[in-house]
Amino acid sequence: MNAPALVSLLERALKNLRYGHIQLVVHDGQLVRMERVERIRLDKSENLLTGSAGSEKTPSCFADPEQGRTALNSEGKA
Repeated sequence: MNAPALVSLLERALKNLRYGHIQLVVHDGQLVRMERVERIRLDKSENLLTGSAGSEKTPSCFADPEQGRTALNSEGKA
């Protein structure tokens, strides 16, 4: 992978990443994998488990899919 392509890849991975990290995996001096992990911060008033306080509206972490956030299903999986 050439340098401009790598920079473009990193820019796309960083776009809209609010909380989390990006990990680059290198084997024999070559980039072989990039992992992007995003954390979702929930407001204390948005209790998704009990349905209390704020259950009438969509929690802010799920409101805008264009923000690069991943919604979880009922099993807690993306």
